Amino acid sequence: MTLKAVAGALGMSHGNLLHHFGSAAGLQTALMEVMVRDLQASLTATAERVRDGALPLSDLLDQVFDAFNAGGAGRLAAWMSLTGALGELDAVGEVVRQLTSALAARAGIDDNAGGPVASLVLLATLAAVGDALVGPRLEAMLRQPPGAARETVTQAIAALLVPMAGASAKRP
Repeated sequence: MTLKAVAGALGMSHGNLLHHFGSAAGLQTALMEVMVRDLQASLTATAERVRDGALPLSDLLDQVFDAFNAGGAGRLAAWMSLTGALGELDAVGEVVRQLTSALAARAGIDDNAGGPVASLVLLATLAAVGDALVGPRLEAMLRQPPGAARETVTQAIAALLVPMAGASAKRP
């Protein structure tokens, strides 16, 4: 994809696009900033709903999967990883930590930094990014219905959270 093609698709002149963004890299940076901001907003809203107790686990995981599928955020994360531009995702880190903390509190789990709930958030996030990249194709190859990846992750995390919550409640 060239800047000229992007300009044409947007109904702009190539020169106008260059004036606003300076280069292809400038356009990519601007797009990345908007997508990271959208991902951050989506995950912040999800963390608030978890903290308020207004979000069942299946809905929480759907929102995490949707956050990475919507607008290409999962593909952007993969592209950033491949190009070494992962520093741009640092803004999402605090939101992910807030989500982890809210989920731990809601499950009644005393979760310290890097604890078991953080591991489950890591699992869900990696699954959501993978689903955004190859989920539908992989589900088809494995003769699974659409959404099977989400359902599998939801069941696995629910099964893992129950014993964690029980163990945490038994601690003195």
